[in-house]
Amino acid sequence: MSDITICLLYYDEPEALSYHYEEMHLAINEGFNYTIIDDGSSKFPIETFLPKIPKDVSIYRISQDYPWNIPGARNLAALVSKTEWFVHLDCDLVFDYGALIQLKNLKLFKNQFYSFGRNGLKAGKPTAGTLLLNKTEFWASGGYNEFFRGSYGYNDPYLKYRLKKNNIIEVYLSQILLEDRNEVASCRLKRNGIIKNRIKYYLLRSFHLKCLTLKFAFSWEKIR
Repeated sequence: MSDITICLLYYDEPEALSYHYEEMHLAINEGFNYTIIDDGSSKFPIETFLPKIPKDVSIYRISQDYPWNIPGARNLAALVSKTEWFVHLDCDLVFDYGALIQLKNLKLFKNQFYSFGRNGLKAGKPTAGTLLLNKTEFWASGGYNEFFRGSYGYNDPYLKYRLKKNNIIEVYLSQILLEDRNEVASCRLKRNGIIKNRIKYYLLRSFHLKCLTLKFAFSWEKIR
């Protein structure tokens, strides 16, 4: 059994989800734990696709459909991860068999977190939110701040800033390439609120305001 949980974040993107079915079977066969977090899908909830999802995959659903609740969904993924190490996997990025084997054989170290390579339009750039993290170090650094919920952007830069403040360094695993399926990402939410999150980011970095820190400001249920 692998000591890594792959946590797939899903939100109303059935076509993007379809690229993960084979990945789920391969990951389970190779001993990974696999979890899906449905971030409040209202149009295509994850229950619609249960017959296609391996029975060994754990599934959780956030009850409220909050816009851009990425930090909340990722916090929930960390909370329910069955292992000390876990991957936050965005729905438009896919592990093929070779990448899963590389991940399985990876030697992991404390005081490090890991980003991956990818193909496609962003080839040569490390993944932003798809990260391999240590659960204890993730929470010790504050996890994701749900103060960013409601607008797009800056969740990942702020998490990385907090990790690095705790002397946890980023290691870019350029040799582990994920398939970038950005062309099937069909999120209906607009990204025009990014300026709001930019302001929040600099407020948090400048003043470290604890009153602007939110955790689990939503409810959820385990589907199976």
